[in-house]
Amino acid sequence: MANDFTKAAASIEKLSTDIERQVDSELGDVFGDMAVTARRHLVDEGSVVTGELGTSVRHHDATADSTSVTGKTGYAAHTVRAAAPYAAYVEYGTGLNQRGTPVNGEQLDSPSVPPLGAILEWMAEKPVYPQKSVEGMSDHYAVAQDIANTIARYGQQPHPYMRPAWRRHRTDISHAHSRGVQTALRRL
Repeated sequence: MANDFTKAAASIEKLSTDIERQVDSELGDVFGDMAVTARRHLVDEGSVVTGELGTSVRHHDATADSTSVTGKTGYAAHTVRAAAPYAAYVEYGTGLNQRGTPVNGEQLDSPSVPPLGAILEWMAEKPVYPQKSVEGMSDHYAVAQDIANTIARYGQQPHPYMRPAWRRHRTDISHAHSRGVQTALRRL
């Protein structure tokens, strides 16, 4: 009889670790799905040009920053993070067009004039064709400069991808907690 109590006590002692492990595992799955949803949203909304931003959206067991969504339980912090340097500009917009903020109501410090090379690449990928000039030639550089000046003056419209992914999966997080606890209790 004492042996049964000893086994039960050992199982109960191990229970909190098992619950943390199971919940962390379930949350990892949810945050992995959230990263997929964010990448899919970028593509569906036409916010991807080179693919750098989409491929930079990943699930990590790490700490958060301004362009991430984080949930923490036990010992692991699950983060969906966009590592591209311009990720927050796409998510929130810039200048007069900024909607929402990554941290505590701060305005994003966007470049004063976007790089022409990036705009020319965007024009080629979308494609954006300038009208032909009087001489019958198109002036991609002049159009790129006009776009850069407009963005510098008015900002860039936001194209959210993380926030929609969070809204889509936030109820899944509480379900993941429940599944993790239930699985650990069944093993007791």
